[in-house]
Amino acid sequence: MQQQETNPHYKSDISIAATIINFTIISAGLDEQLFAETVRIERSKPEIQRNSITVKAVKDVYNTSKVKDDILKLHLSIYGSILDYQTVSKTSEQIQRNCNGNKYIVQATEETATVINSALNQY
Repeated sequence: MQQQETNPHYKSDISIAATIINFTIISAGLDEQLFAETVRIERSKPEIQRNSITVKAVKDVYNTSKVKDDILKLHLSIYGSILDYQTVSKTSEQIQRNCNGNKYIVQATEETATVINSALNQY
């Protein structure tokens, strides 16, 4: 079943009985996918590095947000002077280390993306 509208609406019985896929194919996107697949096959090392760096960056962002949530919980539980609580200062130091680590990961991801893009441009 095909529909020419960009955002079609189907009755509920059709939606339940069929899997509806809504996508538009653009030739530029197909070219990019083909180039990326070719580079992945012929030069897999930069692609593997980029994937591992991306996964590590996502984990670091998650850990940073978790630590920030922990700090907020600690701040809510503090009565009196914040300087009296060592756990808050230790957690703040941990956030600083995580943020600095994220900067290096982003830089490494950009460098790897540059290598992959130069490999794409060779084709």
